[in-house]
This record gives sequence, structure tokens and C-alpha cells, in this order.
Amino acid sequence: MLYRLALAALCLVGCLPLRAAYLTQLAPVTSTSLLALPGGRVQVRQKVTVHLAAGANEVVFPLPTGGPPPDEVRLRSLSGHVEVRAAERPAATPGWVRWELEAEAEGTESLLLTFPAPGLQWTMSYALRLAGADTEWQSWVRLVNPGAQDWTNVGLYGLGPAPLPLTLAAGADSRFPLATYPLRTCQVLTVYDQDRYGAAPVSLVRVPRGFPAEAGDFRALVLPPGKVEITRADAAPPLLADLPYTPRHAPVELSLGPAPELTVQRRLISSRQVNQRVDLGGRLVMYDLEENYEIIVANRGVQTASLILTDKLAGPGEVRDPSAAATPVDAAHVSFLVDVPAQGETHLTYQLLRTNLEP
Repeated sequence: MLYRLALAALCLVGCLPLRAAYLTQLAPVTSTSLLALPGGRVQVRQKVTVHLAAGANEVVFPLPTGGPPPDEVRLRSLSGHVEVRAAERPAATPGWVRWELEAEAEGTESLLLTFPAPGLQWTMSYALRLAGADTEWQSWVRLVNPGAQDWTNVGLYGLGPAPLPLTLAAGADSRFPLATYPLRTCQVLTVYDQDRYGAAPVSLVRVPRGFPAEAGDFRALVLPPGKVEITRADAAPPLLADLPYTPRHAPVELSLGPAPELTVQRRLISSRQVNQRVDLGGRLVMYDLEENYEIIVANRGVQTASLILTDKLAGPGEVRDPSAAATPVDAAHVSFLVDVPAQGETHLTYQLLRTNLEP
């Protein structure tokens, strides 16, 4: 009888759910920061320190007021020695999220808790001051905080070479300066590129950014999209341009709109098959195509205009006998630098040889 009772007790213990080694509450947050994500989103990043037992642990973290649902909260070990097993939100404790962690050994562990910042959004704005040797680029970030949480003395990462110290009250809408960079080179150009800017020449401001670049250099920054205010030393009214997303090292290009004094016309002058190849039955199986093109640029302005003209090729091939210096852009485009006299025209011609075509 005693043997049967002992066996039943062992079976009952075996059927009970395994519990964590112990329950620990959230240790004091050692640091809180914000990370700007694409699309204007902001992520909260909290570093916390907890003491874990070897094996299974249950750790409970509070969520901010009006914060994200638990399935948007992420937790990871900074050392890699702790396995994150599960997360849930106990019904009896709303506003908390519970994680089950498996630690390799007992000790203190640093964890990183991340979740979307409730309602917090950012947008970028820039200013380009064209003043000769004193030309400079300025950047700001606008932050809107419609949530109920104040952010005090936190660093905002992801928008510059260094974090932005930030204090933002609930309901605030504020703009913060990020950085100012002196520029050595800034070009005002007129460009024709139908694939990128449409069928009309446009005026551009281009800031070259090349290799190599040191950490923190303007050339090494990723520039999120935003509005750019362009001012000039002659006190002319400022211009507003759109900056597209610009990866590090890529030139900054700001479109100032169409150049109405210039028009571009393109036409195919001739096309003929050359180097025809036939099979044993005399049927055409392959040939080369020789095409001749003319591009006419007209200038109705009162000053000579310089135009960077990028033409889309009819197909992969070799550009021959251009009437102006040609620079390959890629397999599908070639670029020319064209000077057009005031109240005049410039005629640009070239030949394109396309090889090994099939009928």
C-alpha cells in the first residue's frame, strides 16, 4: 500500500507543470534610448540588468502607459548566453509582459528590450546655404509626440554620426538641430535625363560626396528624405526642393524644377542591318544593327547654357562617332556635355552598333 501511494505521488509530481527557477521583477533600467527607423517610426531601446539562476527563469517587464501590444515587444540577451523562450501578457497583470529565459549559468545578465515608441514620429528637414567658400549644409529633425509619455534626456540614434540629446514632453511638436557641415564643392547644373527627371531639362544643385570618408564626415551620412530650403548669397527668395533618400557617399541632388529656356528633341536618322549571317538554307539567323541618332538642343535664353545630357540607348551596344565627348553611365545610358549658344541650337549625333541580333 505504501509503495502504491509513493508511486502515485511520484506520478502526480511528474504531471505538474515545471516552474521557473524563480520569479524576478524588472531591475532598474540602466539606460533608455530611441532609434529612428525608416518611415518616420521610432523604437524604444532599454538596457536592463537582472540576476538569473541557471536553467529556466521567469522575468516580468512593465509596458509604458498606452504602450505597444506584447507581440511588438522584443527581448534579446546582449551576451548571447541566455535563450529567450517565450513571451506572453498575463491576463491578471495588464500592462506587463512576461518572458521565459533559459540561462547557461547563474549570474547577472544584461538584456535589451525594444518596442515601438507609442505615437512618436520623426521627419527630416534641411537647409543649403549657397555662399561661395562659406557654403554649408544644415539638418534638423522634427519630432511629434502625441502619446502620454514624456521623454527626458534620452539619446536619439540613427539620424547622424552622434546621438541627439532629446527632451520631449507629451503632446509636444518640436524641431531639433542635428548638425551643420561646411561644403567644399557645390555645383549648379542643368541636366536632361528622361528616365529620372522626365521629358524636360531640369536645374539641379549637386553636392558630390565621394570615397573615402572618415566617420562623422558629411560624405558618410545616410540622408533620409525631406524638404530642403536653398538660399543664396544674392538675397534672392529661398527655394524649396525635395531630397530623396540618399545613401552614404552618393551625391546629393536637388531638383530646382524645369529649365524652361531649353528643349530637347531626339530622332532616329537611319537604321540598317549589317554583318548578316545566314544558315545553310540561306535564311537570316543573326545580324548587327547600325543606327544613327540626332539630338537637337534649343536654347531660348539670353546666355549660353551647359547641359549634361543623358540619353537612353535603344539597346545594349557600342556608341560610335559621337559629335561630343561621350561618357558611359551604364549598359543602357550614355552621357554628353553639351554647350548651347544663346538663342541657338546644338546638334548632337552618334551611331549605335547593336550586335548579334536575331530576326
